[in-house]
Amino acid sequence: MLPFMGMERRTCTRLDIKHPQGEVRSPVPVRDHFPHLHPLRGAGIGARLDLGIVSDDHSASGYHPSGAETSAVPWISPFASSILFTMSDDRHRGRIFQHRGDLKRAQFWYEQAVKADREKGDAQMLSDSLGNLGNVCAMMGDYEQAERCYREVLELQRGQQDWGAIGQTLVNLGNLHAEAGRPERARPFYLEARDILEPLQDHRALGILYSNLGLQDQAAGRYDDAIAQFKKALESHRVVGDEDGLAVTYSQLGKTFLQANQNSQAEKCLNNASEHFIKLGNEPGEAATLRLLADVYEQTGNRLSALRCLERVVQVDTSYGLPQLQQDREWMVRLREGGVGRVHDH
Repeated sequence: MLPFMGMERRTCTRLDIKHPQGEVRSPVPVRDHFPHLHPLRGAGIGARLDLGIVSDDHSASGYHPSGAETSAVPWISPFASSILFTMSDDRHRGRIFQHRGDLKRAQFWYEQAVKADREKGDAQMLSDSLGNLGNVCAMMGDYEQAERCYREVLELQRGQQDWGAIGQTLVNLGNLHAEAGRPERARPFYLEARDILEPLQDHRALGILYSNLGLQDQAAGRYDDAIAQFKKALESHRVVGDEDGLAVTYSQLGKTFLQANQNSQAEKCLNNASEHFIKLGNEPGEAATLRLLADVYEQTGNRLSALRCLERVVQVDTSYGLPQLQQDREWMVRLREGGVGRVHDH
């Protein structure tokens, strides 16, 4: 699922915290929330990554420790618990329950905050509350309600001409359609967001946006375009020092090179991703990357290296109770016996 960014209004510098979920991508419960991202007063941005990375930070917003190799869309939140917020008690309660993973209660309190902000006539606070409510609805899979929230947020932001927040809300709208299996409806939102965010040089948001576009190109088999988008994402992640973004994007880029039969480039990217995940202490993310790297080594005839990768993967699978344990163990046994590994499903 896609991790969404929080909307609380902040009184200090912006921080973004993320959670890697899925395989090596957007993603996991949201880290204070991490889905990967920005400044905000608008709807947050989330990155779509399908590498099966999971964060060991099981807070409510985003990545989940399933380790499943599915196309999950990660979302990122830019707020840390140490940040001071000017927010209603209702919104504060909603945020607490969201980070605990109690999305139903978070939804209830955000709905109360929206009601109170409407009565007060405070457009900024209403935008924040609606954005938070949209994030929670999206995380719960209620895409229609989330879209209604985001569209109202967008209308309020356009009235305020808050272009950075508008760009982020457009990305969230694109994520909703992508997560709902409507990529053709997601792309126009992504492209409009790009036209807004590039002149602003909002690299934190752009890193996620380029990754989202790369994932769409990857899914459509447009590997050259996907590679170009992921490289742009890496540049933006480096500008803001986004280690999570670098880890996930290197993994996605490596997976794309693997799909395009460019094994040498895939190996370099996946080794980079593994190093970043180790640095972050994200073992499920490391395992997801090593699974791909084992594929690279198997395809190039380096069975010993493939086995070393799988031994580590099985160790992490066992520690975290990941669902791929049986499949990975069987793959490892077959390689040890000199047989064919797993059926490649990239």
